[in-house]
Amino acid sequence: MNSVGELQDILFAYRVAICDWKACVNWAVDCLLKDEEERDKDVVLLAGSSNELETLELANKIVERYLQPDARREELWAGRLQIQLYHRYKAGTITIIELERIISALQVALEYPSWLTMLSRNCEYATDVDNFVKPFEDEFKYICDLWTECQTLEDFYAKYDRRVSDTHDAPESLTNIARLLRSDN
Repeated sequence: MNSVGELQDILFAYRVAICDWKACVNWAVDCLLKDEEERDKDVVLLAGSSNELETLELANKIVERYLQPDARREELWAGRLQIQLYHRYKAGTITIIELERIISALQVALEYPSWLTMLSRNCEYATDVDNFVKPFEDEFKYICDLWTECQTLEDFYAKYDRRVSDTHDAPESLTNIARLLRSDN
């Protein structure tokens, strides 16, 4: 079944709270409409599911049957998502607070990949500290530009440079925060 990768992407999006469990049902219905279910009874059951737990069990069962676990696929998917999120942020259709929730969830779900470290931190700080908005935006653009030009995870890692990410920092803000923390003691 060719579109099982799409179901895997939907499950990952569900894990990081980007989509609803009903997207799995919609995937199965689409498979049936295109006659792509290959007589898989679980796809038929998934198309008729109306219960979140049952839906997730069936969707995971289908993915496990057809695809090998691949954390690298999830990381590539997350990179592609950064492009969409960046454009939505620039268009004003998603807030920095919404981004922080998504990026933070991705950071945890992907087990803290290095390329998300500065982006996640700056996004979190930018929700409260104005001096971090520009560094966040600079890092977000850098990450988005890299993912836009890279087709594979290997290509991305070959081009990603942590030293560039380190320039997207707000050292004066960190100094001020440290000074405030010391003065409280």
